[in-house]
Amino acid sequence: MTPPPTSASNGQSNTHAAASSSRPNNNSQTPSTLTDEQLATLAADTQAFTTPLELETPLSNEEMGAADHQLCVRCTGIPFETKPVRGYDFNEGINWEKIVDSYLTSGFQATAVGRAIDEINRMWRLSDEPIDPNNPNEILDPEVRRNTKCTIFLGYTSNMASSGMREIIRYLAQHRMIDCIVTTAGGIEEDFMKCNGDTYLGEFSLSGADLRKRGINRIGNLLLPNDNYLRFDDFIWPVLDQMYEEQQNGFKWTPSKFIDRLGKEIDNPDSIYYWCHKNNIPVFCPAITDGALGEILHFYAFEGTPLNIDVVPDICLVEKIAIRAKRSGMIIVGAGVAKHHISNANLKRGGADYAVYINTAQEFDGCDSGARPDEAVSWGKIRPEATPVKVYGEATLVLPIIVGRTFARAHQELLVAAKAGQTVQSTTSVQEKKQVSIKHVTTKQAATKQAAAKQNTVPGQLSSAMHAQAQSGHSKLRAK
Repeated sequence: MTPPPTSASNGQSNTHAAASSSRPNNNSQTPSTLTDEQLATLAADTQAFTTPLELETPLSNEEMGAADHQLCVRCTGIPFETKPVRGYDFNEGINWEKIVDSYLTSGFQATAVGRAIDEINRMWRLSDEPIDPNNPNEILDPEVRRNTKCTIFLGYTSNMASSGMREIIRYLAQHRMIDCIVTTAGGIEEDFMKCNGDTYLGEFSLSGADLRKRGINRIGNLLLPNDNYLRFDDFIWPVLDQMYEEQQNGFKWTPSKFIDRLGKEIDNPDSIYYWCHKNNIPVFCPAITDGALGEILHFYAFEGTPLNIDVVPDICLVEKIAIRAKRSGMIIVGAGVAKHHISNANLKRGGADYAVYINTAQEFDGCDSGARPDEAVSWGKIRPEATPVKVYGEATLVLPIIVGRTFARAHQELLVAAKAGQTVQSTTSVQEKKQVSIKHVTTKQAATKQAAAKQNTVPGQLSSAMHAQAQSGHSKLRAK
């Protein structure tokens, strides 16, 4: 027997379950074989499912109208300016630029990528703004206005240098597309290590214990042999000796000066920091000791030659760069120290004018890494009128697309324009040469005319005296 129901709804479900379990199989039993208990259960089941009187009457027009209103509240219009959702149509062929452009209207994180591209492309030049006639200090020279631009802070975590994003960052430094870098110790040392040894592709699932036996370190699905660290030691130790000698003569080292010296000594154009040294791009690393560099400095000090690296002048310098920037833009790949250090520097100028975050961190745990740009606005690290963008995405997927449609595209357009200018200049030069040639011919013709006039003849005809002389010569030749 089934237990009594505790409520009307429970009663229905319990009696129904009991009836289902005790119902006869029509293929093997007939109603005449049911027991008294089964018949009682069926009767209770039938009574439980009897339609209440109020449900037997049909719905009124008023009831249906109210239900219809709840079903579909009429749209009063989108309350802000926006675009319809449209993806790329491959019937138009494969056009990678248009494919990337379609991200903006594709929705979800594709739209975030499109907005990040727009945000970087908006990063300001003085030439973008009209000349202010009321400003006595206004810069008027067009070339100077073009070159007076937004100060761009680039921040990234060490795994970006471990991955193929290193080559993209090196490209930005090589062509002076950024003004300041903030990264971690790993972001420094792994760039230099790659100059003397490769990082290899592996798998996320490789056994850590097995790799440890083989002297291989795993970074996600990348493999970094310990031999690379030994080669890095061989490179850096003589540099430290030079630095220590200069320190003994009164030179004061900071992380940025340390990194600049390494960039000078590496002498390898594959390195990010080689180009930072050549192009005078300061690189800040507030966590300089958090990695192999820290271990090397520890061992160097243990041998009795401590190298003193002062971080305080660097915080003064990075904040001075932000304070003096006419406009400031932040591009932060990853999070952690790099994200916070750049944001904090921009606090001193009332916030960055532009900002793009690329990371996978979430905000629910309150960490700065996952904080959305609007949280930075509350701290004064991004200006309230700015239009910052956060892309929730793994950077190796996102960064090449963004750089390709911003910095690289602009650089390519400049190269094309420069090449076209050279062609025009070359054409002009050819035309000038033609003009010189024509002028020379014209001058020669004028001289011929003057000589002909003196001899009472026309250009192309011999004078009578010359004609007589020629005839005489011919006669003598014939006589011979």
